[in-house]
Amino acid sequence: MLRLSSSPLLNKILPQEDAEELYRIYPDLPRSHMSGCPSCGKNNGYGVDGTVTIGGSDFICNCHDQLQRHKHYLNAGIGATYQFITWGDYSGDADAFNAVQSWVSNLDDNVESGKGLYIWGAANGTGKTMLAMLSLKECVVRGYRCYATTFQNMLSSMKSGWKDAVFEKWYKEKVDSAQVLLIDDIGKEIMPGGGFNNDFAQQTFDSILRTRTQQGRPTIFTSNMGIMQLQPYYGRAAVSLLEENVLAVEVRGTDFRPNVSSKPKGRRRIY
Repeated sequence: MLRLSSSPLLNKILPQEDAEELYRIYPDLPRSHMSGCPSCGKNNGYGVDGTVTIGGSDFICNCHDQLQRHKHYLNAGIGATYQFITWGDYSGDADAFNAVQSWVSNLDDNVESGKGLYIWGAANGTGKTMLAMLSLKECVVRGYRCYATTFQNMLSSMKSGWKDAVFEKWYKEKVDSAQVLLIDDIGKEIMPGGGFNNDFAQQTFDSILRTRTQQGRPTIFTSNMGIMQLQPYYGRAAVSLLEENVLAVEVRGTDFRPNVSSKPKGRRRIY
């Protein structure tokens, strides 16, 4: 029986502050691969790599690597939903897929030049967030400091920080230090029921965009709105700056999430 391969994350240790915050948020997260594994669940017993099923075939788990991937992805804001999927699970717009893959293929150059991604499409469920998260996973495995959040959560966290200095410091460092930052659902926060006034959202968006542009750091955005559709909410200057610093990828098509959710569950590997 073949054993799952290791990744560059196998021996990469999380910063102490990140690890402490991670265990605070996820108290059941295994401290060691000897006692727990997010993929096989130690189904062969304590201290022994279990088995996982991939494409109908059984493999020996690589618990150390799987737990390390899990921790690093969680630390980057990538939830379990996206940890167990690969590029092969995407069955949406082929042109959008190829455009995002091209950006990933030139990742080092794009990080160096500060060229981000703007993945958008009017329809829901076409895989915008999926493509963004898969791209960010590639960044994490390559060793870049990354962080993913929705814009609504970012605004909420900023407000929470006004009352919690420790959290504010930790969150600000996560966002500010990210070599690649993913901001999901730009525009949703100012829609009816979004919960934020336009002034606060506009100021935050403008500040983040300008700071990251000055730092030469790329940002991955997703939105239901095209770049020019953002102008009434965020202003011409910010939108112009955004347009200069991203590869815009429109995702067309219909909701393909039922196809993903209908796939067999059970013990699977983290990619």
